[in-house]
Amino acid sequence: MAGELKRGDTLLPKKERIFTEEFFFDGLNYMDFQILSCIEEAKSPLGAWVIKEKMDEIGVEISTTTIGRRLKALEAQGFLMQCSNLGRILTPKGRRHLEHVNQFLSRSRLTQDMIEKISITHYLELVSIYQARRGLEVEAARLAAIHATPEEVEELRKNTQRYKLISKEGFTDAEVLDTSLKFHYIVAGMCRNYFITSILNMILNENAQFEKKLKNPIIYESSGEYALEHDKIADAIAIGDADTAAALMYEHMTSIIDRENSQIGFMEPDGG
Repeated sequence: MAGELKRGDTLLPKKERIFTEEFFFDGLNYMDFQILSCIEEAKSPLGAWVIKEKMDEIGVEISTTTIGRRLKALEAQGFLMQCSNLGRILTPKGRRHLEHVNQFLSRSRLTQDMIEKISITHYLELVSIYQARRGLEVEAARLAAIHATPEEVEELRKNTQRYKLISKEGFTDAEVLDTSLKFHYIVAGMCRNYFITSILNMILNENAQFEKKLKNPIIYESSGEYALEHDKIADAIAIGDADTAAALMYEHMTSIIDRENSQIGFMEPDGG
């Protein structure tokens, strides 16, 4: 179908194909993926000229000479095999490779969609992000107390000591924010739950970007108190007290939410 390309069982419109291209390290990998997808879609041997026609249909600019080179390279990698003089077909290895790439792209698109949905544009959304963080971070703290290694505890201790230091005068707002959020990144990484870690990393990143735009954010004004709360959470994690670590993290996040709620209507991003 003109303007569309079928990859395996997935029919992707031109808009999404352009979006997909962003997930490849370079144009060569993208072209290889498109070539393999064309051959898989055809379910029959294809040569360079037919592939060129299919590429033209979907708006991908590539010469027959380049296609020929890529076909040879893909055959050398074991992804394609020559079928008489009819053209090339996918090998079992090629099908597995294409399936793996499609799965990666599917996960990447879901991740991108999630990032777009958690994008913060208003202060009220920041409060919602903190509420979402609370549930995840309570569980992360509980699991961190169970799984933390001595090396991770040492890293957490260094962070809490630095936070107590920079919460005093003489440090920039950016340093205070970065050090505060670093504590939460570390705890997320210690929990040994890939999904919690991944989601929290995305949320924390968006959280950081928005907070840096705020005028006089709460996190700067309350950094001294938050530093002490971080220290107590670190103590519980260090001794493996999962219940206490979770309870302290809940109290910490609730304290932040209460303060942020009190500022709704007063805080606005710079230029917004």
